Amino acid sequence: MKMPLPLWPAVYSSVRRKHSHRCQCCRKIIVEGEAVIMARVVGKATRCMHEDCAAKPFGGSTLTGRDFLEGWGMEYLAACGFPEAKAFIETAPIFQPRTAA
Repeated sequence: MKMPLPLWPAVYSSVRRKHSHRCQCCRKIIVEGEAVIMARVVGKATRCMHEDCAAKPFGGSTLTGRDFLEGWGMEYLAACGFPEAKAFIETAPIFQPRTAA
């Protein structure tokens, strides 16, 4: 079976949702019609960020929000058993331990 993408761009639509998502970067509620990037994460949830926010450094690191969404999506896919995602987890900088400066 082909591995699905760890994240995907979308125009946010809340028509079929019982709740609203918040941007993982700016924490604002995402409004219907905004351009977002979404990722399925462990725990049967989805996280999303505005496209503009995803291009900025996230969480005090040099990695962008998009890198974090990709990491969270790959973590979910690895938990589903995809070997490509497991290989990504072993080598991606987002999953490497931080070194003290």
